Amino acid sequence: MPSEAEILHRLRKKNPEAEEKDLVARAHKLVDHVFPTFLTREAAMLQILQRELPPEYRKRVPTALKIEQDERGFVRTLWMNWLRIGGPALTQLQFARQAAELLTVLHENARIVHLALRADNLVITEHGVGFVDFGSSVRIGEQIEQSPMLTTLFETMMRTSQIQRMLGKMIDDGRVTNESITAAHQKVDKTLDTFYLAVLITKPHGNPMLNHLIRVDEDSPTARSLSALTAAILRPKNPRHAAFKNAADILRGIRRIEAKNEPAAA
Repeated sequence: MPSEAEILHRLRKKNPEAEEKDLVARAHKLVDHVFPTFLTREAAMLQILQRELPPEYRKRVPTALKIEQDERGFVRTLWMNWLRIGGPALTQLQFARQAAELLTVLHENARIVHLALRADNLVITEHGVGFVDFGSSVRIGEQIEQSPMLTTLFETMMRTSQIQRMLGKMIDDGRVTNESITAAHQKVDKTLDTFYLAVLITKPHGNPMLNHLIRVDEDSPTARSLSALTAAILRPKNPRHAAFKNAADILRGIRRIEAKNEPAAA
């Protein structure tokens, strides 16, 4: 957890024209309420993942090793095993299938929505594709609106997050017409994870640190099949009754491609 002095220093550099009293008040709120809230939520999510995920997936998400709380019960320090990038390189199809498998169990077993499944929150480890940064995650069915603070924080995040901005732009220019996905725009919804998974399977090199670990041949039949799958997810023939609405649907589509193109994929 950063100190109030550290946050105030960052705010001064970012907002040189702002009044000092406003920056002090904002720094205090961030350190006293906002950051502890998200860190406490992340610690809880990591514990749920280790309890609810099938054993073979638990090494593909971080593990909380030690938690230090203040007198209010907020987590102030969280020790975790951060997933190291490495392991054998994957084909594009292996990457797509492993990401879809992990997202499916994340939603269906742990009942957790990541909400920030950007390329830089994916890693490739010796155990396969992994997800990190669960600080902004929610449980499926969680009543966020019962907390005014959480309501404000998540409403702000849904307006400003990179994924939400991308989704809004792609809706505006017609690249996303699937109504189950468009309905998730600016909302806390698991379909937001599904949307970005559809983008990732076609463009897995969004995180430059993973480029050497994902083999992509854009002219291969496999790459063309995955591009067609992404198009079917984002722009179905019948936007109101799309065949692909969740991670499990995408996983089934990937497995069909895998059976046809790479029956021996690991």
